[in-house]
Amino acid sequence: MADEELKKAFQDLQFKTNETKGLIAQGEITRKLNAQKQRMSELSAASIAEVPDNYMVYRSIGRMFLLSTKKAKLLVIIRKLLNISRR
Repeated sequence: MADEELKKAFQDLQFKTNETKGLIAQGEITRKLNAQKQRMSELSAASIAEVPDNYMVYRSIGRMFLLSTKKAKLLVIIRKLLNISRR
């Protein structure tokens, strides 16, 4: 009887351990993706910062491209960076 209880306890412990390992792996993947998104946004902001202020730039929304000002595009990128950093 004690052996069955120990066996069940070890099975529960192993299940929780495997579940925790999976959650940690998922968290690491999410962290890497957020770091990649942040790096891409920073590079985009640096690239757009080099464009003269009087130039218009295109912004993509889904499959559509909108013509907007440089300032508006930089604001979109900054919002995106803030959302990434909050996560």
